[in-house]
Amino acid sequence: MKRCLQIYFSAVIIILLAVTIYASLNGFSGHSKNVFIGYEELWAQPWGIATLFDAYFAFSIFWIWVAYKESRWFLKIFWLLMIYALGNFAISGYMLIQLARLKEDEDFHDLLSKKN
Repeated sequence: MKRCLQIYFSAVIIILLAVTIYASLNGFSGHSKNVFIGYEELWAQPWGIATLFDAYFAFSIFWIWVAYKESRWFLKIFWLLMIYALGNFAISGYMLIQLARLKEDEDFHDLLSKKN
């Protein structure tokens, strides 16, 4: 299970990086490659707004688990900012760190419930 999760979260980072590079090189609807223009176009669409709200609510739900796991407030706030700024890049990175900390005799339950 640990190896499968490491492969999955590594793949998420690699695929997101590839898609981000692709989007950065191809611009937005014929405009320049400025990410802020993309946000303007996204906010102009009702489904764009719904998608952003959906994503950030999911980020918040994941962060609640991170806040449970982390004992220090500094790390709780740090990961909140990273997750909100980097999204699934940060989530996958956090998971890879947690998986690396998992001992040989620990299982998925320990991954989810053991505090740092």
